[in-house]
Amino acid sequence: MYKTSLFILLFIISASCKTKTEVTRKSTDSISCPIDGKCSFDVLKNKEVQIMKDKFNHTYHQINQADGKLVLLFKYQRNDNSRLVDDAYSESIFIQIDKSTTNLDLKDENLKNAKVSFTRMCFCRGATGTYPVKKGRLQLFKSNEEYHLKLDFVIDETPQVITSIQETFKI
Repeated sequence: MYKTSLFILLFIISASCKTKTEVTRKSTDSISCPIDGKCSFDVLKNKEVQIMKDKFNHTYHQINQADGKLVLLFKYQRNDNSRLVDDAYSESIFIQIDKSTTNLDLKDENLKNAKVSFTRMCFCRGATGTYPVKKGRLQLFKSNEEYHLKLDFVIDETPQVITSIQETFKI
C-alpha cells in the first residue's frame, strides 16, 4: 500500500510541476526510440532543470524559469499492456545548456556541467527516481541553423531502456 501511495504521490508531483513551455520542436519519430513505445523530444526555452528531494528523500525534477537557458527533454513511454495493473513505464532524460552554446563535448563527470539527468518512473520497487548521469558522453554541435545532439550514457543506480539519444533540432 505504501509503495502504491508513493507512486501516486510522485505521479501527482510530476504532473503538477508542468509549466507553460515554449516548445521549438516536438518529435515522435525519433531514431532513439525503442519499437515498444513512443518517444518525444522537446526544447524548452528560457528554462532550467533542478533535481529536488521530497520529505521522503525521493528525487524528482523541477523546471524553473531561467533566461538564456534551454532544457532538452527526451521522453520514452513504453506501450501499456491493458491486461496488467500498474504496467506504466517511462524514462526521461534532461539536458540543460546555455542558449548561446554551439559546440559541446562532455564526458563522464563533466556531464554535470550540462545537468544531464535521468528519471525512471514505473511500479518497480526501489528502482524509480531521478539520477544525475555520471557515465557517458554528450556531443552537441550547431551546423547552419540546426543543432545535432548525441548522448550515450549508463546509469548504475537503476535499470534503463534508453542508453543512446540522437536528435536534430532548431531553436
